[in-house]
Formats: sequence, C-alpha cells, structure tokens
Amino acid sequence: LQSGSFTASNVLTSGPLAAGASVNVTGGPTVFTVEFSPANPNAEGEATVAVDTTGMTDALGNPVTSAGPQATFRFDNTAPQVVASIDSHTTRSITISFSEAMGAGVLNQLNYTVTGLTPGSVTANPDLIEIVDGDTVRLVWTSGMLVYGDMAMITVSGTEDQAGNA
Repeated sequence: LQSGSFTASNVLTSGPLAAGASVNVTGGPTVFTVEFSPANPNAEGEATVAVDTTGMTDALGNPVTSAGPQATFRFDNTAPQVVASIDSHTTRSITISFSEAMGAGVLNQLNYTVTGLTPGSVTANPDLIEIVDGDTVRLVWTSGMLVYGDMAMITVSGTEDQAGNA
C-alpha cells in the first residue's frame, strides 16, 4: 500500500469497540498491525473489526478494489459461575458445571474444598478431577462415600475461564 493510505479511519468496529475505542495502525507497506481497545475496560460481548479499503492505494497509486479483512471475537470480563450436583450413579463423585468453558486451574484438586459432610465420609479435597466437557468437571474420591442427604458446601478457588477471569 502507498504510505499513509491505511489509517485508523479505515478500521471499522462494532459491539464493545463501536463507541470510543482507541485504534492504532502501524507497519506497512505490506504488513500492518492494528491495535485497539474498548473505551470501557470492562466491556462485554461480541466485537467485529473490519478494514474499509475506501481511499487505499497501492504503491503505484491504484485504488485498492478488494474487500478488506474482517474478524469477530468476544470480550469476556465475567467470572464463571458454578452449579454443582452429586452424581446419581455413584457415591464418590460430584459434578461441577461452570457457566462457561474453563481454563487454568480447573484440574488442580486443591482448588476444590468440600465442607459440611458427615465426618469421615470423604476427604475435603477430591483425589482426582475428570473433565466431562469444556465447562464441566467431575470431582472423584477413591475412598470413602458421600452420604445422601448431606448438605455440603463446595468452595472453588484458583480456577479461571478461558479468558483468564477467576
């Protein structure tokens, strides 16, 4: 591209980037970097960034006639929520479903503590964690037994969703 023909004004944004986002274009003439951030650092939702080639010219001054690239991605600043239930087919596991796909820390047994159980039923931390799917794990004890009717509290700490929210 001709120097100066690709600027921040050629970058179209929607979603959390639409109102007041900062956009910076660097590089050239063949590879450019577009950096942007929402005006609200706690923005949530799907955003689209597209390049409008209107006014862009190649090194010889010819207008760029092809459509520019477009990308869609999601801003996620919300910590995952937890829903837990005791498996009906076993007395040694608890399934925990999160409100979204999980990332770091989800497989660390020490990040799950169960309290309020009948003394001696199972240890406070599970022996292993099984992944059921992207947003669900199963806490498994290899000895002891969860007692039907116990009102347990499960504390989850040190886990993050895929966007790094804890």
